[in-house]
Amino acid sequence: MTRKKSLNHMQLDVLNYRSTLDDESVLTLQKLENGYEGELLFDQVLKKYKVQYGLIHVKDFLFEFDGGSKEIQIDNIVISHDACYIFEVKKFEFNLMMDDRNMFYFEDGRECTMLNNQTERQVGTVRQLLSDCGYPMAIHHRLVFINPNQTVYGMKKESPILLPNTMMRFLDNYMKPNRRDYRFLEDALNERRLLRSKHVNFYKIDLDTLRKGVYCKSCSTRLIRSSRYKYSCNGCDVKISTLDAIKCLIHDIRVLNPDYKMTSQFLSRLSDGEITGSAIRRYRIKGDVQY
Repeated sequence: MTRKKSLNHMQLDVLNYRSTLDDESVLTLQKLENGYEGELLFDQVLKKYKVQYGLIHVKDFLFEFDGGSKEIQIDNIVISHDACYIFEVKKFEFNLMMDDRNMFYFEDGRECTMLNNQTERQVGTVRQLLSDCGYPMAIHHRLVFINPNQTVYGMKKESPILLPNTMMRFLDNYMKPNRRDYRFLEDALNERRLLRSKHVNFYKIDLDTLRKGVYCKSCSTRLIRSSRYKYSCNGCDVKISTLDAIKCLIHDIRVLNPDYKMTSQFLSRLSDGEITGSAIRRYRIKGDVQY
């Protein structure tokens, strides 16, 4: 399974090129970008062990607990050597301090509550989840600080965290083949996966406030129509067809509000008139796009 950006991340991506983000949203987007980049880096490291040993690796697992009244998301659940490993990946641009109780603090002395409250909650909910699925097992939790330029002061040898200089040794020691077959567990987990959080916010679509045109998914640069059937990106040299350009327009609106009813004329206006409503309608009649 390929890791995807969260819905909130994708929404801010779209709003970043179709509108002007406020300062708080810009900061949130930067945090999400850092987090996603860190998760992809860890995926690349873990891929070696998954392929070599056939490990179960469940990514971005969002599920309900407490009878469906609460939700929680786990970055990585890995089943290795018949035990469960939870890897929570962080790519912070700031340093942290730890005390004798493995509590985290910012350098100015403020408690880092988002980390201190996370571990116990994640272990407890995953333990109950595995038991409900019929696969009770030992659970090990590790915070992975993936940024090599970050320092964690006060860290002890037995601290439940991994840094770039300790990560490979830990994985070499503990990522081992399973003796049992856990494919049914993977299926059971995916059956419980929520497609999206019930707390997600959708945006009111106002065409007059959205920047028009077709934008590159890779670098967010506005694409230039180079011919009747082609669009080109001056930012990263990507070239796409008119059909793919229409899919980009649909994607942007579905991300912002999946319930919004689009029309061919609406999408034409969103393209800044570069693609006619009749052309978009023809692709829809042929079954190439849905909206």
